[in-house]
Formats: sequence, structure tokens, C-alpha cells
Amino acid sequence: MVPIKAKDIQEASGARLLSGDPESLVSSISADSRCLHEGDLFIPLKGLNFNAHEFIDQAMADGAVGFLTEQNSGDVKTWLRGTNLVFLVGDTRQALNSIAHLVRRRLRAKVVGISGSTGKTSTKDILSSITNKTFNLTASAKNNNNEIGVPMTITKAKLETELLIVEMGMRGVGQIASLAAITEPDIGIITNIGQAHIGLLGSEEKIARAKAELIEALPADGYAILNADDEWLDYLRERTKAKVVTFGLSSNADYRAVEISYDDMASPSWRLVVNGSEGPIFKLPVPGRHNIINALAAIAAAKIIGVDDRAIADGLSQVELGDMRLKIVRSGLGFIIVNDAYNANPSSMAEALETVAKIKTDTNRYAVLGAMAELGEDSIAAHKEVGRKIASVGIDRLAAVGRETEDIAKSAVQSGLPEQDVKWFQSKDDVARWLLTRLVPGDVVLVKGSRVAGLESVVEELSKERE
Repeated sequence: MVPIKAKDIQEASGARLLSGDPESLVSSISADSRCLHEGDLFIPLKGLNFNAHEFIDQAMADGAVGFLTEQNSGDVKTWLRGTNLVFLVGDTRQALNSIAHLVRRRLRAKVVGISGSTGKTSTKDILSSITNKTFNLTASAKNNNNEIGVPMTITKAKLETELLIVEMGMRGVGQIASLAAITEPDIGIITNIGQAHIGLLGSEEKIARAKAELIEALPADGYAILNADDEWLDYLRERTKAKVVTFGLSSNADYRAVEISYDDMASPSWRLVVNGSEGPIFKLPVPGRHNIINALAAIAAAKIIGVDDRAIADGLSQVELGDMRLKIVRSGLGFIIVNDAYNANPSSMAEALETVAKIKTDTNRYAVLGAMAELGEDSIAAHKEVGRKIASVGIDRLAAVGRETEDIAKSAVQSGLPEQDVKWFQSKDDVARWLLTRLVPGDVVLVKGSRVAGLESVVEELSKERE
């Protein structure tokens, strides 16, 4: 973290400094006592089902330099010894935001914010890979994109950080606006607008409105990087004063992919076209047409900040996406598992099915699918559409898991998948056993569902070494 004096934290957060030297420097913070390092300032957060103030004693015993607290209790007084930093604040979460904003204001780095219904973590990973040899980089870890993860990401940045990449998620209108106010991005990427969280927001229009909060926060000399293939492009374009740069496969995209091809494992190659001028051929080592789109968004941002084609090509060749995101796992029994169990929504489900259909095999392609959560009144229709998609793209066999997926199974049969090739399971516990009696070398198995489905356990069972 950029070193900050205690008195500056006090001023930024509106805290009372109960103990410690106002001139002392804080150079790291922690909001998780389990991951605390000696010298951290501990920020105990509160939620509906937890209160980390309970761990202040443990944090101090583990070497914290001090802590923030909303409670001026007797327990706190045991640490008022003159050397420990003890701040009394009205709200520790708001204080964390204030500290993060203070760090952001002291950075000289370019800041890229990334949001979207799908692909934001993958786009962040790709952009990180193609920029980390050109710039001193700090980026969101994994998918730490919420009201805690974003400010914590900012505080990881140091004075020498030249590029800060921050992923921003949301579960309601106003949340990205709050994150953007802390982050103050120079460049904003919106990967797409889809149905993720539609059960919470009620419509795609509200989702678009919520995502647009990122580009509304951009300065006039900033850049809004938007999907030219998305039907919400014009709506988003009107909601920013920044310069708009587009990416996608359509002919009107500023950053476009042509001459697309795939290898046997569905990893793509394409020629880049920028503003109508042909550029180099790029290749990704991760599968899927949708990852071309994610890469184009990342390339647009990288080119804007000055990364050359050679560094982009080198970075693309080394891309590694997060766990359970179309991860290829080769079983010791000779079949291939495509682990995409991290999450699911209608768009990402369609993308995953299309990707697996591109993987070459002389045997069978299986889809092991769990429910898609947070779709509200659109849930039944969305699950039925997945069933139709399965029947149309070239998936040979379906194992649907969980009550909500009955609609997938029934729709797949109605759309032409033979009934004997469709199996519905009430529980995931029996899926792996059923698969292991049928899978043969060369088979490809997609495993995908929302987090609530927990299908990574199926991947673990299929991946076990067996004699």
C-alpha cells in the first residue's frame, strides 16, 4: 500500500485517534484476521452474520500495528497503550472505502475498471497478462469485485504501481457508482449486458443502467470500451462523456477479429483489425469464441495505454484464466473434463456449450449442468432455452442436476436429443458414478452450473486417479 500517516487516515475517515502517534505510517491493511501479516492495520468489518470486532484481540496478538473499531468498549481499552494505533469510526466499511480512496488519489497509475454481465474476470485476467511486462501492475485477485474486494484491491497498489486494473461487480443499482467513486477509473470496460442477476434487478434495462454507472464516472479525457455486438451499445454510448471505443466481431467495431479459426481443443486464433486496418494474427491458449471477445476488449485497453503488438501477442500466449472457468482437465482414464463450474447464466451457458461443441472428438460430448440462479421469473424460460441449445449445437448426452434443471432435460428431449441420452439427477452425489460407468477415452465432459449447484465436486470425483 502507499504509506499513509495515521493523521491522514483520521482525517479521511472522520475517525478519532484514541491511541498512537498521528505521524506514524501505515503501509498495509487487512480486513481478514486469518490473512493478517505483522504490521497490518486491522479493519474489522461487520455484516448480517458476522462481526470481525470479535477478532481484534487475535489480530493484535498476531502483530497488527493497530485497528479500527466501531466499539469504544472495555476490551478496546486494553490496547490503549500509546503505541498501538486505535481509531474509533462510525462505520468500519465506510472507513475502508475512505482509506482506499485516499490511496487512489496518491497513485500516479492509470486505472482500468471492468464490469459486465459475463466475462469481466476473464477480461481482467487477459488484460493483466498482456500488460504485466510493460507496466508495474496491480490487479484484482481472483474475482474480488465487491464492496470489500474493490477497496482492498486499491490498497494493494504501491507508489510504483503504473497500472491498476479493478474488476467491479454489482447486485443492485448504485453499487458500481459507489465503487467507481472510490476507484476513479480512467478507462472503463463493459464486456456485455446480459441476464446475470436479472432476478435481483428485474430487467436487462436495469442491468444496463447499473453497469453504465462505471462509464458515467469516467472523465471526458477517459475511454469507455464497449461491445459493438451488444444491443445496449447505443444506450451505453449515450451515458458517458468519455471517448467511446468499441470491440467485437461486427464490421462497425473499432477492434475487430476476422479470419477466426480453432484448434482441436477450441482455442482460437484470429487476425486483429483496428479501425479498418489489418493487424497481426493473435492466438489464445484458452478455449471459446467468447474469449476472443474478452481478448478484444483487453487489447483495446492495452493499445490505448501504449502496449505494443509484440507484448500483446506474448501476453496472450501466457493467459491463464481463473479456476473453474473452462479449465481443461485430462482424466487418467482418457476422457476430457471442461470445468466451468464457477458460475452460470443464460449467456455463459450458451457460450460454454458452443465451446465444447468445437472440441474435436471421435466419441461423445457430455454436458453436466446445474441450475442457473438469480433469474427470477425468467428462470423457467431460460432453463428451457438451454435444453434447446444442447440439442442444436452437437452435445450427445446430458446429465442435468437439481430440481430447476428438469426444464433443461425436458426441453432437450423435446428439441430432439434422444431420451435415452438424457438423465436427470435430483442430487449431484450420483452424477459422477453414473458418468464413470459410461465415459470412454476421448469423451468430452462439460461441467457447469451456478455456485449454488456446487458441481466442482463432480469434477473432483471424475478427476480422481483410479487403477
